[in-house]
Amino acid sequence: MASAASAALTSGDGDYGINTTLPWGVHMARNALVPPIPPNALVQPTPFYEFLFAIALAWWLWNRASKPRPLGFITGEYLVLSGIGRFLVEFVRINPRLYWGMSNAQVAALGSILFGAAMMFLTRNNKTIAITPLPKSPSAAVTAT
Repeated sequence: MASAASAALTSGDGDYGINTTLPWGVHMARNALVPPIPPNALVQPTPFYEFLFAIALAWWLWNRASKPRPLGFITGEYLVLSGIGRFLVEFVRINPRLYWGMSNAQVAALGSILFGAAMMFLTRNNKTIAITPLPKSPSAAVTAT
């Protein structure tokens, strides 16, 4: 898994995780912005973790949006859930801790969570919007004039 996963994480920008002995650990490029110590160490594939979380979040929101919801509520849900995902992945990332023992990304994630929660609270009584399905064929959408 290490060689296949490392090919998928080719940016080498230093935005990877802490050293690990887990079987899905990856090797970072030798020219990474912040190379792991020692250079051949396996690290947590945090971009892959975020990708998996994003897929789960997209599935969740897709299913939630299929039922009528107050206008703005799903956006608030997205901000809360994506903020939680970003906050959690930062615990295994190597980013420096700058504010109250948190990384810059964790502070931004907390802002996203708080803003999303406020949005959900403020929009909970908004008009409910139902999604109207698209026509099944292009010709059904054409009206005679």
